[in-house]
Amino acid sequence: MGKMQCKKIPPRNNVGDFYSYYSTEVQKLQINDCDFFELFSEERLNKFKSAGGCQNLYFFNAELSARIFETLGYFEVAFRNFIDNCFVSSFGMGWNNRIELFDKYDQEKLKQSRKLSDLNFGFWVNVFSIGTNGKYDKQFWKTSLYPNMANVNLSDRKFIRLCLIRIRQLRNRIAHHEPIIFGIRFPKEEIILSYQQIIKDLLYVSSKFNQNLVKIIGDRLVNIDQQLYNKYSLSPEEIAFIETRVEPMSEKIHKKSEVNHAT
Repeated sequence: MGKMQCKKIPPRNNVGDFYSYYSTEVQKLQINDCDFFELFSEERLNKFKSAGGCQNLYFFNAELSARIFETLGYFEVAFRNFIDNCFVSSFGMGWNNRIELFDKYDQEKLKQSRKLSDLNFGFWVNVFSIGTNGKYDKQFWKTSLYPNMANVNLSDRKFIRLCLIRIRQLRNRIAHHEPIIFGIRFPKEEIILSYQQIIKDLLYVSSKFNQNLVKIIGDRLVNIDQQLYNKYSLSPEEIAFIETRVEPMSEKIHKKSEVNHAT
């Protein structure tokens, strides 16, 4: 059988051809709310409409999510590398092949992974759990992770894990293109946290293992709200709606959330 002949794609003469679909006529289009609802569904946009906005608020949320997701990517890679370095120091190269170190649930994840980057964020978060019969607390936290973290107490594992769970929830919400300006719900704790609170958690955990990461994240997120308010010309009503959801949660809720994620 002869080789299959592939049709050759003619080279573009110039970069402008790439933008031919984005013509001057298209650029002049004014998208009304009716057309916008048809694109993205009434169910999805009703929340934005009830907040006093629609298109600008929707795009504000989208860009805010994108900016935060960028920093979550930096965090996830650095966090994974930090744990890997700790485990190499404690258990040697190829620690991920020593599945006996892990609980059954995590063993299955390791068996299905060819390299560390195949492991999802949940795996790395779970390293900070107590583990079956206190297994992770003893062999991971106390002997490997805690000694390599800055300004932490031995009792801080529970709260660090709580922050990581919040970060994961924000990460997953953005990854599934769900809005974040209405708060991030945690059904088990019956609380809703603002994205601002979880950014604080992100900076807190980062500060415990690398100050350079704190700078990278901080440089990209400091005053991000104000920058985007101006970019999307949000109305005072829209800004007020967002600001009422970025107030720090009360100490009472904070304590409740910490207790419920104490393992």
